Amino acid sequence: MVKTSRVIFLGTAGTAAVATKQLRSSGGIIFQIEDLQFHLDPGPGTIVKAKELGINLHHTTAILVSDSNIIHCNDVNILVDAMTHGGIEHRGL
Repeated sequence: MVKTSRVIFLGTAGTAAVATKQLRSSGGIIFQIEDLQFHLDPGPGTIVKAKELGINLHHTTAILVSDSNIIHCNDVNILVDAMTHGGIEHRGL
């Protein structure tokens, strides 16, 4: 796991029009702070963009969602699945 702090942008599409065309990615933002990893607004394409950037989503400590709009929370379920190994490992906040 990361021992420093960093912010990783998986995508900040902003609107449905931008996200559906993937003019900008819409996977949200990851904050890595020492051994903690927070994922803010995991929108469409979270898994694909994380893989492209070499981010291990199993290391996610908590998922933060700022809005119930699909652009902000589309990939919450698959992210929970990734961080818990399909529900086998009960973890997260």
